[in-house]
Amino acid sequence: AARFRGESLNDKCYQGPDLNNKLLHVLLRFREHRFAITGDIEAMYYQVRVDGDHRDVLRFLWFDEAANVVCYRMTAHVFGGIWCSCAATYALRLAAKEFGAGDEAVIDTITKDFYVDDYLISVDSADMAIDLIDKVKSVLGQGGFRLTKFVVNEDSVLQNIPEADRANEIKDFKSDIKTKALGIKWDVKLDAFYFEVHMDRVENITKRGILS
Repeated sequence: AARFRGESLNDKCYQGPDLNNKLLHVLLRFREHRFAITGDIEAMYYQVRVDGDHRDVLRFLWFDEAANVVCYRMTAHVFGGIWCSCAATYALRLAAKEFGAGDEAVIDTITKDFYVDDYLISVDSADMAIDLIDKVKSVLGQGGFRLTKFVVNEDSVLQNIPEADRANEIKDFKSDIKTKALGIKWDVKLDAFYFEVHMDRVENITKRGILS
C-alpha cells in the first residue's frame, strides 16, 4: 500500500472476488451445537506461493551479511496485498477439494467455517469433534496449511489435541479460560460470550450516557 509518486502496487492489482464467508453466518454456526471448536491457520498467506512470472513485482531491498544492499523477491503472498485474501482463500478451498477424498463433511466445513485464517465450528458430540479436528488438520496439512491454536469447550476433546497445537490460553481445563472468537470475548468453561464495559463514575446517569 506504500505510495511512490502517488501510486502503489495495490492500485495496480485486481482485488479479486470476495471469497470470505459472512462473519455473522460463521458465528451463528459456531454456536449452533454443544461442542465448539476454534483454530487458526499458521501464517496463512505465506503458505501460498506466488507464480514465478509475478515475483518481480514483489521485489524488496535488504542487507546481506556484508551489509551490502541486495534485491530479493517474495516467493509467497504478503499481508497487506489487496489480492492476497482472495488468493489465499481460493488456495484453501482448492486444498479441500483436492485432498478431501470426497469427504463432503470435511470439504463443507473448510469451505463454510473459515473466516480468512480463523476456523470456527460446532458439532453434536465429543467424538465428532475429535474426528473432525483430525480430518481437517490432515486435509489442510496435505495442502501446505497448518491448522493450530485450537480452543475447545470440552476437556475430553482437548486431551486428544497435542499440547503444541493448543492455544496458549487453553493448555488444560484446570483454571478459567478466556479467549476471543472473531473478536468476541468467549468464556470457554462457562461456554458463553461476554462483554467487559469500563465506565468512569459519573454523577448523573442518563440514557445518552449509557448508550455511548
